[in-house]
Amino acid sequence: MEWRLKVGIQFVLARLPGGTRLNHLLQLANRSFTPQRVRDRVLLNAEIVGRISRFVPLRDASIVDVGTGWELIGPLLFSLHRPRFIYSFDLSRHLRFSVVRRVLEQIGSEIKTVCERCDLDPVEAEARVQGWIRARSLEDLLAQANIVYVAPGDATSTGLAEESIDLFFSREVLEHLTEPVLIDILRESKRLLKPSGVAFHAIDPGDHYANVKAGLSRVNFLQYSDRAWNFWVNNKISYHNRWRARQFLDTFTAQGARVLDLQSRTDARDLELLHQGFKLDPKFSGLTAEELAVNYVEIVHRFLR
Repeated sequence: MEWRLKVGIQFVLARLPGGTRLNHLLQLANRSFTPQRVRDRVLLNAEIVGRISRFVPLRDASIVDVGTGWELIGPLLFSLHRPRFIYSFDLSRHLRFSVVRRVLEQIGSEIKTVCERCDLDPVEAEARVQGWIRARSLEDLLAQANIVYVAPGDATSTGLAEESIDLFFSREVLEHLTEPVLIDILRESKRLLKPSGVAFHAIDPGDHYANVKAGLSRVNFLQYSDRAWNFWVNNKISYHNRWRARQFLDTFTAQGARVLDLQSRTDARDLELLHQGFKLDPKFSGLTAEELAVNYVEIVHRFLR
């Protein structure tokens, strides 16, 4: 779908009663949850869970997940490690049992690869997944997986005990937050994490409307002013703060974070475009092309006490 048309549809839906529900139906119609796409996301998340397990033991861990989304992939993969509990917070109640069942089917069909990437016993993991597949409702599944789904929920004020959490996790969530909310979430994670606990954030700072095959780069949205971007794009269905990876890092360290690991990704085509003089809004003029072009970053950190 041409990006301007998608922006226009979301612009209208955000202002209609029931627009969020209509947006979900459009995602289904656009084949966002096909078996192949769900499989790809399951395997990608399995890699992430495997990387996290190198920094914090997940068995018997206490986990907070921010931004549950539509599929529950991350919490389900964490649950295969048998944590003590997982609290998953989301502003809206997006989960649909039909979509989660598709996720379970893909986890089951790829259980060998999932276990290799997550460092799990395949026999034990498959038994758990098969039990989840037999669940008759979302509530039944959540109870079996030891997941507490809090939606609508406020991840800036969880109500959980201080220094009670081993892992504070988000994936492609922070780029969708305003600066005050982002800072409040960091402060809450600092309050919650044990001294030995870690936070893991995977962030996608690139243009979410990009289509590389159609020639639309992941830095395309950096040409627009805040005024234009906030009017046309930022709404209750679609919101992107357009922060660059360096801005996230600077904000983390200002809140006392000590980075344990940092992985980032940049597209050479975006770099070339920026070096050729791609027109930027003045608000981005203080950053280098290398800083502007980062389109994915994973940050693992603890907080200094």
